[in-house]
Amino acid sequence: MSAQGNVNAFAQYPLIASAFVADYYNKMSRNRAEVVNLYHPEAMMTYEGEEYFRRDKVSEKLAKLQFSSCEFRAQTFDAHPVSVNQIFVMITGMLLVDGETNPTRFAQFLTLEVYDFVPPRTEAELGVVSALIRNDIFRLNYG
Repeated sequence: MSAQGNVNAFAQYPLIASAFVADYYNKMSRNRAEVVNLYHPEAMMTYEGEEYFRRDKVSEKLAKLQFSSCEFRAQTFDAHPVSVNQIFVMITGMLLVDGETNPTRFAQFLTLEVYDFVPPRTEAELGVVSALIRNDIFRLNYG
């Protein structure tokens, strides 16, 4: 069932955001080339003040990041529904790159366009989300 046709999708935005964020950072930590498929073809990304428009440009930027491995530790996230099928998500956390022990803080803001959501059957599950990133703003927080 699509989110646009599902009356409960609007009410389930915290579950949808949680499942998407977990999947995104898992893919980003494991193989960031997989993350590109989570971006809408017309997505816009702002990374450290530089803007990238369209999925192909986002892909180029992600491929050029200057680390070979990373571990994201999302510490907080807040989500708000924007429309029946869009969710705004703010994430803060720590980023460890290339085995470093001193993490760098980060903040990321995503607008998700949700197409489908299968709610979790148990509390241990996150649910299955079919969504794409329309907007992504990422900042490292030094100091």
